[in-house]
Amino acid sequence: MSRFAILGNWFLVVLCLSGAGECAFGRFEMSEFLGFEVVDGRAVNRENPKTLFQTNNSYDHRIAISVDGVIVHQHGTSAERIGRILGSWSSEGFLPQRMFFADSDAGNHYTQGRFDGKEHYEDIELDRNGKRILCANVRPYMLPTKGWTDYLKTQVKYSIDAGAAAIYPEEPLAHNFTGYEESFKKAFAKEYGVPWQGGHESEDAFFKTARLKNKLYIGLEQDLQRYTTQYAGSKNRQVDFYVPIHSMYSNLSARLVAPLGTSLRLKGHGGYIGQIWTGPVRWTIGGCSNKSITFFDSAYVNYDYFVNLVADSDLRLYLLADPVEDDPSYKWDEYDKWYKECLAAKLMFPMVNTYEIMPWPDRIFLPGHSIGGGTPGPSRYRTILMSAITALQDVPVGTRSDLEGGSKGIGMLVGDSAMWQKSKGPVQDPFMGLLMPLLKEGIPVSSVPIERSADDKYMKNFRLLMLSYEAWKPELKEYHDNLIKWVRGGGTLIVFDTKDAYDDIDMFWKQQGFATPQAHLLSRFGIAYGFMGDNVKEGLISYYHKSVGRGHVVVSKLPPKTFVDNVVAELKYMPLVRSCFGKYVGENLYGPKYLIARRGDFVIAHTFDTSRGIEGTFIDIFDDNLPIVKDPYLRRNTSEILFDVADRMSGSTPRVLYSTHRLMGKKEGEKQTTFFITGPAGTQGRVRLYAAGKERVTIEARTEEGADVRTSLTQGADGTVLIAFPYNPRGTGFKMTWE
Repeated sequence: MSRFAILGNWFLVVLCLSGAGECAFGRFEMSEFLGFEVVDGRAVNRENPKTLFQTNNSYDHRIAISVDGVIVHQHGTSAERIGRILGSWSSEGFLPQRMFFADSDAGNHYTQGRFDGKEHYEDIELDRNGKRILCANVRPYMLPTKGWTDYLKTQVKYSIDAGAAAIYPEEPLAHNFTGYEESFKKAFAKEYGVPWQGGHESEDAFFKTARLKNKLYIGLEQDLQRYTTQYAGSKNRQVDFYVPIHSMYSNLSARLVAPLGTSLRLKGHGGYIGQIWTGPVRWTIGGCSNKSITFFDSAYVNYDYFVNLVADSDLRLYLLADPVEDDPSYKWDEYDKWYKECLAAKLMFPMVNTYEIMPWPDRIFLPGHSIGGGTPGPSRYRTILMSAITALQDVPVGTRSDLEGGSKGIGMLVGDSAMWQKSKGPVQDPFMGLLMPLLKEGIPVSSVPIERSADDKYMKNFRLLMLSYEAWKPELKEYHDNLIKWVRGGGTLIVFDTKDAYDDIDMFWKQQGFATPQAHLLSRFGIAYGFMGDNVKEGLISYYHKSVGRGHVVVSKLPPKTFVDNVVAELKYMPLVRSCFGKYVGENLYGPKYLIARRGDFVIAHTFDTSRGIEGTFIDIFDDNLPIVKDPYLRRNTSEILFDVADRMSGSTPRVLYSTHRLMGKKEGEKQTTFFITGPAGTQGRVRLYAAGKERVTIEARTEEGADVRTSLTQGADGTVLIAFPYNPRGTGFKMTWE
């Protein structure tokens, strides 16, 4: 074993050798060495896993990050292979789960006839020119036909037989420029009772095509959920079912149709994986004409949509972030910077504390990938990731009140039908125009799924909502009924009076004789659409106002897509919101230009166009050396992820302050500190401890088998020590004796 003695600022290293697996009194026992029984945190969380990652590989000790569950992502896999891969993780103590593509045929097993002996090229999505839509030019995107669904059910069966605890049919999505498949033409005629029309023929046909694709994928997921429950039940098992899916805004930029708010119609599913990573965050930025939107800004609104999809419900949400990106052309320092912004953004939502820590750790921790110029990733970055995963593992669940920032209770209504319209300008502008000016003020504005408008418990979170049909339309007239109820109960609704070609589609407002959906809604409030003039004027803005019940309706003729222009937002949009919030909500609009989430001892902070200090003593968890920082100061547009250690750095007992993932147990006394940590082989772990003024310490580190582990120890002038060591996936026990 290795012993390190500290004498003042001098370090004496003495190497003491003993037989591996033996100690002075016989065979090595970790519990005797540590003075406590190690409890595997993965087993504790087995019923409700907090952290997951996905891989398509069998167990490999170099990617054995000690999360609660491992999702094996395989498609078109034989029963024997899926059993072998899931079994390899299960035998190492991980909760095995299974993911496969719901939207595309990886390996072409179904389309080329390896499933049932018949080719199924007719089920591949086609564009107007008859071109098949492929991912990366190899993986065909599928129409969710009965045959395709039956094929996916075999993957569910294989997974359950192999012991999968949950099923994740990912990415139930289609492309909004398709719909030319022969099987879809038949489905269109059956659904609408009229001959098929291509989406290029009219706005109505485009909308109906996308709406039907959305419905078909809801049907596919529902069929798979029912089969999962039925087949698992036949085995006397309960298997969870989740929907992994991209966010609203990244889908808009990628011209994708996917059931998000409308997926709430699914019965029996457990929730979602909110698939946000570097790519979708950049897609959102790319779809907006305002290039001052930062990586944090985009990540925040993408995560926010998912949080609002499940808030105040029984559905579980795993928020995803990726430390790298599908595009391998970027450098490691870019991935590092982007991941920090994503991590800070997703930790800003105290109502969620379940996470997919990353997809594909293989391309960071294993050799042979082109990411960042070559893998494994830099040792420093891999250690930082393990520190970040500790935060994801340990951060507690909280409430909206745990977020410090500007005025709360403000939201922008949005529906899935945003993905059913074809944009004639930058696709994000109508949405970012309403969201970004408020967010940049440090106001935690929310995207509010219209599909949740009937949920009174959820809707009570909001005091002022903004409604613009500039880029989406209400699918159901019941949504208007719900908004009327909310306003009468005391809410303030700002309706933006805009017009576009999709006002003329064959939907309920046209069927009832109204020119636009706004006209239908306002008529329900007793407002004569087209005849009301502005009755409030303040400075450069004017609008129409009417009291309705205990609430208020405001009508503005300003087009939200123009608010992406910072000047227009400052002169017109923000004064409108300030006026309505002050007059009708009854408070002055407050925007400190920062957000700070306080979640237990974790503090996550982001500044916009301001700088700010935070009082206290913290560990910077996005630094591989876990440094102590006092009263950190954030410059403009900066994120920090901190761990408060002020209360731990006092008294006569040395204490573990923070460790990289995963601390499985500890025992702290005045003369001895012991702890046990697991992590992936080939990566360096770190632990920072408070020394309590002790001048001398010896350290021993052992594996489960009793083998010695070489460690390094550094004393800080701040009264702490830092231990660096190589991870062992089966764990390392540490004993520190203080004098």
